[in-house]
Amino acid sequence: MRHPPPSTVELPSIQSRPTPDTLDAAITAALSAAQVDVVFLAGYLKRLGPATLGAFRGRVLNTHPALLPKFGGQGMFGDQVFEAVLASGESESGVSVHLVDDDYDSGRVIRQVRVPVEAKDCVESLKARVRECERHAWCRHSLPSRLASYDFLPQANNQTEPTRSNSLCAIMSQKRAGSFGA
Repeated sequence: MRHPPPSTVELPSIQSRPTPDTLDAAITAALSAAQVDVVFLAGYLKRLGPATLGAFRGRVLNTHPALLPKFGGQGMFGDQVFEAVLASGESESGVSVHLVDDDYDSGRVIRQVRVPVEAKDCVESLKARVRECERHAWCRHSLPSRLASYDFLPQANNQTEPTRSNSLCAIMSQKRAGSFGA
């Protein structure tokens, strides 16, 4: 079953809701009012609050630029992850798609895509290869069947970015502060 084209949901920002509790309640209300079914965090680096996580338990997904549980947790984002992987001497890294829970990067891993760490790698070269795999980690054939009907998930072909053509999905990103397609 395919879902209708998306609507846009205006998300409250930290500027309009200055406390974590009021922001959490406002995000939950906006997602609920839009009847969002699945939330994808795409570069959204803030911790979601207990109201949002409670209302969408098991339906919030995130990507992490390492093979969890290694190199995850509070403070492990951006270049820090790649620096830690290289410093550890690991022979591989990659991308993890995981469910979001109450702690950083501790939810059940749904999919991992492995990337070899090469002897000549620096942060930028490893990051480029991991980020390329991250785009493909959302492919609909790789996620649980209950998510497979969503049009926003790219196919395993040249389409690498979500099309956001599903009215029941929200993609939350720092780059789109304050709004996202739902």
